[in-house]
Amino acid sequence: MSRDARRSSQTILLAIFGRYVDPPDAELPMDGLIRIMEALEFSPGCVRTLVSRVKQNGLLHSRKEGRRSYYSLTEDGLRLAQSYDDPHLWKMKDGWDQYWTIVVYSVPERHRERRNGLRRLLRGQGFGTIAPGIWISPSDVMPKVGSVWYDLHSKGVVEVFRARHQGPSDLTSLVRRAWPQLETVAKSYLEYVTRYRSVLHHHACGNLDAEQCFCSCLCSYCEFAQVVAGDPRLPAVLLPEDWPFNDAQSVFQKMQDA
Repeated sequence: MSRDARRSSQTILLAIFGRYVDPPDAELPMDGLIRIMEALEFSPGCVRTLVSRVKQNGLLHSRKEGRRSYYSLTEDGLRLAQSYDDPHLWKMKDGWDQYWTIVVYSVPERHRERRNGLRRLLRGQGFGTIAPGIWISPSDVMPKVGSVWYDLHSKGVVEVFRARHQGPSDLTSLVRRAWPQLETVAKSYLEYVTRYRSVLHHHACGNLDAEQCFCSCLCSYCEFAQVVAGDPRLPAVLLPEDWPFNDAQSVFQKMQDA
């Protein structure tokens, strides 16, 4: 399985906790997770493998009671799961003050794991990279960073700036270089719109029974969260005029209300 596929599966699992478990840090038995994820066409073996991997990533706790295993989110897992149910994720970002947050780091090889953790953190916050060790974002995200950030900053290997871009690249070229995944993200939004507009039609015509309605709503939620997780969420001024987020968000909302 590719790294992107593994990341997508993890997003789906955490989105389920964030959306359908109340409270999201409550325990779920393995057989319950299997039943839920069968609706997303995950086999029992795939669910067990996924849960084991997410646990290894430090996002799940486990507990055994007799022959049954129960799982709940760690603090990091809860933060991620709740981020998938953050209403701000389902909207286009408003205007931009034309300032960039610039993160510069030089992490020694002996701290490779911390460096990789910092990269994951930056990517998760929507940063793009324009050169080795130089990441940029149009948002001021300092309040949202985590312990890895402060650990590295205390060692003097990370610095942060807020500044305007003076060229020579134009904004379109700069954005394309920093976030090469945008074309793929746009394609994913368009595929989502096409797929779930068809499902909405079947909903409206009464062609789906109760179980099919639940499965389609669950699938639409997880798929939308999956696409949004890979979207750097740039302000509209930095995106193509035909950026398909709003259409996808409208279809998503209609699916959740169906």
